[in-house]
Amino acid sequence: MKNKTILSLAMILAGTAIVAAKPQKERQGPPSHADFMEQFDTDGDGTISEAERESARETMKSEGRRPGGRQGQIRQKMIEKFDADGDGKLTGDERKQAREAIRQQRQLRHFDADGDGQLNAAEQAEAQAFEDERKAQMLERFDADGDGLLSDEERQNAKQAMRKAGPRGQKSQRGGDREGRGPKPPSGQEAA
Repeated sequence: MKNKTILSLAMILAGTAIVAAKPQKERQGPPSHADFMEQFDTDGDGTISEAERESARETMKSEGRRPGGRQGQIRQKMIEKFDADGDGKLTGDERKQAREAIRQQRQLRHFDADGDGQLNAAEQAEAQAFEDERKAQMLERFDADGDGLLSDEERQNAKQAMRKAGPRGQKSQRGGDREGRGPKPPSGQEAA
């Protein structure tokens, strides 16, 4: 009995040592805010100057990381998927294809009530009504000249307002709220 107890304890200790010796998995994705500040806020003033930002970009590029965090990763995936001519950039037509594919995925995610992977006539009508309402709200808020279209400048203003509002209309660290983000989809789901 004593031998079994000693053997059991030895096995537990050996297992603990093996687990403790296992190398920690490196963090995937962008660094945390604290890690980023520690590494790149070289003057320690709590903000990232333009020079520090440029240094961070260069460091991340040299390490094979893509600057831009999640947005940079999304951008890279879009290029990989839709860059038909392989030049590393999206042309106007490639960008149009990417936007249409994203729109279709978003519609399926939010309006495919029966879960069959396709939108039937009723689901399509609901999706179209949602998009029409969203477009009307965007025009109401950002169509400064009232011509029923968003000019390049008006579109830029809309993008800045949405960026300020943060992801999914949540208040971001920069402030903002759901204002200008369009109507909420049915069933309390968020638009992508």
